[in-house]
Amino acid sequence: MAKCFRSLVYEHDYSLPEVDSPIEDPVLIHAVHAHVEKYLGRIATTLHELHSHYVHVDVHVVAPGPSRDFYTLVTSGMSAAPMRAQVGEESALVYAELMLCLPPDWPIDLCNGKMLTRDATVVWPIELLVELARMPHEFDTWLAAGHTVSLERERVGFTRFRSALMLPPAAEPPAFWKLPVVATGSPEREVNFLSVLLLDARETRFKLEHGLEELLVRLQDAQVSDLLEPYRPCAVRRRLEACG
Repeated sequence: MAKCFRSLVYEHDYSLPEVDSPIEDPVLIHAVHAHVEKYLGRIATTLHELHSHYVHVDVHVVAPGPSRDFYTLVTSGMSAAPMRAQVGEESALVYAELMLCLPPDWPIDLCNGKMLTRDATVVWPIELLVELARMPHEFDTWLAAGHTVSLERERVGFTRFRSALMLPPAAEPPAFWKLPVVATGSPEREVNFLSVLLLDARETRFKLEHGLEELLVRLQDAQVSDLLEPYRPCAVRRRLEACG
């Protein structure tokens, strides 16, 4: 499985001009909503983006339950437009949505589909997910399994994480990974769901120096998953210390 991954770290300092009318796709919105509820559970609420750029990105929130004792966040809208794949890359991967899981005690206080708090230490994973979903359209690039995106310090400076790694949602049933969407007057598209795993500075550097496959081994050994654990130990500390 690791052979299909792309071992890249993206940093961008140039963006495309903003569009006047962010792209929205009602057929896609309905399809993603139904797909999430079929495989992950009932959507407790959807956090709607009030001011959009390039594409309109909402976030579905699946609350903790008996079979999934954590929050699951899934974007809806990233795949309203295709990403620009690099020359020679698979065109089937140009549509994607992202997901991230939060512990069951994460203080997501909701009222009528809105979060009651604007505390940066609480809302940053949700805002980060939206920013990552918009990034390919803003910077005319793409995201696929194995890609890593550097995170802005002003967004996550109070956490230990410095990059976001895209991976297949391995904890979910394979039928969830892809969603065919057919809209009247538009070609069929296949939406790929990617799980976001946050890395600290050591893990990010390890990926650059030793490659993605070796990092995945270290993450698996440390039992690191796409469930966000803000205070988890670094998965590669011992290796780095041993290497001096």
